[in-house]
Amino acid sequence: MTTAINRIACLLLPTAFLLAGTAQAGTGHLGNIETLGIKTGMTHEEVRATLAKIKKPWKESPPRSNGFYFDKNVGEVFEAHFTATDSSGSEELTLSYSKENALFKIQRITRWPAEARPSMATAIKAVQDKFGIPTSQRVYSDMEQMYYYTLDGGKLITAADLPNKRGYVSDATTCFEFDKMPPSRFNNPGNLATQDVLYAKCGGAFQVILEPDNPNYPNKSPREIARKMEVEIHDPRVFLVSAQKELMARQNMLQGQIDKAKNNGIKPTL
Repeated sequence: MTTAINRIACLLLPTAFLLAGTAQAGTGHLGNIETLGIKTGMTHEEVRATLAKIKKPWKESPPRSNGFYFDKNVGEVFEAHFTATDSSGSEELTLSYSKENALFKIQRITRWPAEARPSMATAIKAVQDKFGIPTSQRVYSDMEQMYYYTLDGGKLITAADLPNKRGYVSDATTCFEFDKMPPSRFNNPGNLATQDVLYAKCGGAFQVILEPDNPNYPNKSPREIARKMEVEIHDPRVFLVSAQKELMARQNMLQGQIDKAKNNGIKPTL
């Protein structure tokens, strides 16, 4: 595993040149895509100010280190949490920031109490009114799953942009593959690191999952009422800009040590 991560770190270094001049740390690449007014690229202070405008009894757990995505202590991730419960239901937010305090991942779970649950049809329509027709949509274990993949700036990749033709290549198809496997300590990020893709053109991915209130499950009663919604918005480039800066700085430091050793003339004691 360590060898694989070392290789990933090395592979990521050249992509810094693609990112240079096209995206600064803290800049989101998903356009106006947001939930509760929160967008990728925001700082934690901006997130807090945005949530303060929503009249809910928010409780905050401030950002804390949650480990590193790469070896050699590169790619540190900080996680913060917000929760709130009132008569309209409960909200849970898990927010992931780069070392430079740039938000790159938003996870939101909404639970509605029995008296405030929307119909499944109304919930699906609300999602599509806000985000458009998803790149892909499916029903799995009675849940409605809507997946959205974007180009830089938030332009949605549609199902029609992904024809099933062997060897078909376009910005949409390459970015679709890029977005499917953003960096994760739980997935092998080598798929992302080795993509032959022009990073400047790719945005990210987000998904909305609606879970029905189905007391007769697994008897497959009609999915008429939604009881829970999960939203995840992921902007991998925000994180990569920060991680690649760290990787380049580390590479430069190692090269400096090599140059110093070559030039200092110190002989080891034998």
